[in-house]
Parts: sequence; structure tokens; C-alpha cells
Amino acid sequence: MPGDFPVFQVDSAGELEAGPFEVDVEHDSTVCDGRETVKMIASITVRRSNIHFLSFFSAPPRHAGLGYRLFPGVGYYKLHTEAKKWDDARRACTEEGSHLAVVNSEEESKALQKLLETEAKTSFALIGFHDLFTEGSFVTIFGQPLKESGFYRWISAKEPNNLGQEPGEDCGSIHKNGGLNDFNCNAPLPFICER
Repeated sequence: MPGDFPVFQVDSAGELEAGPFEVDVEHDSTVCDGRETVKMIASITVRRSNIHFLSFFSAPPRHAGLGYRLFPGVGYYKLHTEAKKWDDARRACTEEGSHLAVVNSEEESKALQKLLETEAKTSFALIGFHDLFTEGSFVTIFGQPLKESGFYRWISAKEPNNLGQEPGEDCGSIHKNGGLNDFNCNAPLPFICER
């Protein structure tokens, strides 16, 4: 995830703490057309057994690929307007070296909202979360509980609603208002890849 990240540690009681940690920073710079570009990758390793929050982040790729749009401080995203089923959309993103978008902040939600407003002819797009393993327990495509992903705002208080019928709504989508929505995995929708 690109951007400015505060470095903090949380102990098992949820208290903000200072403590021993290591920071490993790798950097590379290139000059092209008289402009210098610096790429930095930093990893933070906490050296305490009672701390359960670790952080790893890196700069976005310099060239994300055809059709990807940079939202500074947030990331690169591509809206695919050709509708696909959720698993086919997930595969399509993987084939281009990315993944279905996972919303981790209000800023990221606003970026996807802007993408939908300017490039889509629909109100919804598929993104990377689901409750395929356990009904009602939404996780990201990385296995992280959705409630812990940094963003958990649904399009309305009635969501997620699973539509109350089979096959239900087990896959994730985002509405043009920036809110999350559960959606039928077998119903094709445009989708958003993140890099």
C-alpha cells in the first residue's frame, strides 16, 4: 500500500506502545529524461512477543500497466467494464499480475468511487471479499477478516443481506457511493483490479 504510514505498536491489551523494532529499507533510483525516481521498500519487524501488529509496505510500481489509473497516496486501479462472474474476475486480475481490489481505508473507497463515477456505466463493481467459507463471515481474498481490513462500511444498514434466497450473495462488490455490498457470485459485473 503506498502512502505515508505512521509507525506504531500495539500490545496485547490494545495499548499504544513504544518498543524495540528493526527497520530495513531498500532503495533504488533511476534517472529518465532528467527526472530522478526513487523507489523505496521498507519492512518493520517488531521484537516483542506481546505485540501482534506488524507492518510491511512498499512503493507502488512505477508502471502499473495498460489501463491502470494512479490515485496518488492510494494505489493503482483498473476498472474492467466487461462483466464477469466473481471467480472469473479474480482470475483475470491475477493473470495481469494484480488482484481484485481490497478496500483498506476511506481514502481507498473514495478512489474506487471516483473510478466508478468516471468510467463505469453501472452502479456496482466486483471487488476482493467474500463469505464463501462461512455464511456471514466476510474475508478478503487474502483471508483477512473484512472487519479488520481497515474499511467496513456497507451501502446501507440493510447490508449485507444475502437476498434471503439461494444461491444467496457470497461475493463482494462496491457501490458507486463507496459502500460495500454482498452480491451473487454467479452474476456478472464489471470488476476492479488493484496493483
